Amino acid sequence: MDVPTTTIAQQGNVQSNDTSTNGTANLNGSEPATPTDASFPFNSPHADVILRSSDGMNFRVRKAILAEASPFFETMFSLPNGAEQPAHTGGSDAQPGLPVVPMSESSTVVDGLLRFCYPANRRLQEMKLDDVLVLLPAARKYTMDQMVEYIISMLRNFTEGAPLRIYCVAIHFQLGEDLIRAAARGFLNQPVAYPYTTVAELDLISGSAHARLLDYHNRCSLSVQNETQPGMIDVGTNAAHSWACGAEGFNSNGSRRYITSWFSAFMQRCQQLVRQYPSRKGFDSGASIVQALADAKKCDFCGPKALADVQTFLSLLTDSINEAISKISLEIVA
Repeated sequence: MDVPTTTIAQQGNVQSNDTSTNGTANLNGSEPATPTDASFPFNSPHADVILRSSDGMNFRVRKAILAEASPFFETMFSLPNGAEQPAHTGGSDAQPGLPVVPMSESSTVVDGLLRFCYPANRRLQEMKLDDVLVLLPAARKYTMDQMVEYIISMLRNFTEGAPLRIYCVAIHFQLGEDLIRAAARGFLNQPVAYPYTTVAELDLISGSAHARLLDYHNRCSLSVQNETQPGMIDVGTNAAHSWACGAEGFNSNGSRRYITSWFSAFMQRCQQLVRQYPSRKGFDSGASIVQALADAKKCDFCGPKALADVQTFLSLLTDSINEAISKISLEIVA
């Protein structure tokens, strides 16, 4: 089955044991009309086999390198005939007699697989998420376990920017609870009204798995709101802090605290943000901080201290958020 270069949700199940009518393994259903040659390092004159992608790109490689990276290819090359065509045809600077293995994957996917196998010019770390995801089914298909582990480590880098996609892929391909939980934690950076229905990878998981994630988000949100009430965060009584410059009172851990009005307004804005984002995400934009500092400048005592004190408070708030989230568990279902 051809593996398109769009989204994994559109790829379906990839089979690694397709056979033709004569019993010979066949990795590609059709033969491209005009093959072309890949660039370095897959155009070596010392190659002993050619992998031909579904879009007609010839990758001249060494069997020994592929066999080390993939038990699939190791088994193929150990067979008398395997999936190899008897001779190389097409491409510039052709090598007569070089066996050809037709592949069902596009040249983009084949290139990504081979760059992991070959130590020269490896650039997988520069790939975008879509390119990484399209490699995963192919790596599984050819039993390239080390590459699958490498892809998992790369996917961790996207748990903040694309958490829902990673969550779906991790569940569908059973990539481990650690990655699933990291993606769920990253999903807390999304607002409650996140338009999750636009994510194509949702087709990869069950409604139950999706419902568990939304429930986790909701329970974390409630826990964070409870733990980050102004009275729950102990801002201390140190008069050197700018928040002590004022007479607006509130209860903190059973004691009465007094803070300045601009800092009280800042705390309230923070509370509103955690209602939308049960994480530290809402503070990264800096809008609430900028407003607080502008208000603090109106006071000669608060102004010079405000930035450091706001950062101190955000550190306390972050600790409270993390503690609140740590109390909530995610139920993982397939």
